[in-house]
Amino acid sequence: MTKLCIIMIGLPARGKSLMAERLREGLSADGLQACVFNNGNLRRATLGNMSGAASFYHPDNEEGRMLREKIAADNMRLAREFLQGEGQVA
Repeated sequence: MTKLCIIMIGLPARGKSLMAERLREGLSADGLQACVFNNGNLRRATLGNMSGAASFYHPDNEEGRMLREKIAADNMRLAREFLQGEGQVA
């Protein structure tokens, strides 16, 4: 069975999450096992809402960069596990 991973990147508040959810809804309606893995949602769940401050994303914020990379790696691991199971589209 073919598995598919769709990755969306871009500036905040440009509709990535909305588009991802709409794609998931359409794929699910067609009978495919699809799931959205949202770095922003995982970041807020892990670090709280304060991690949305501009200073968290500042290029000189080494701790912020390391946390963002860890969240992205954790989310990619979760998506990989989903696709290795019954999931078809992540």
